[in-house]
Amino acid sequence: MRRLVFGFLWFAAFAFVALAGSGIVVSFNAECPDSETFSAGYDCGKAVAEQFAARYRPLILVVALVLAVVGTVTGRLPGTRKR
Repeated sequence: MRRLVFGFLWFAAFAFVALAGSGIVVSFNAECPDSETFSAGYDCGKAVAEQFAARYRPLILVVALVLAVVGTVTGRLPGTRKR
């Protein structure tokens, strides 16, 4: 049971880091020609990040799940070793 809980926590951690990191990178690299104000830049970056997430969220979640399952089954992730 302990391994299962830690495996889920690792999945959540992998997914959060990947989704947040990719969203930040995509938002900062967005080409926003009319972003003269903070609000305009925020709206443009948010729209680009939402488009990216809609397209790549399933792939990112599957990769995070595979990493968590493989790491948990093999015991390589902290908290998932057999006692």
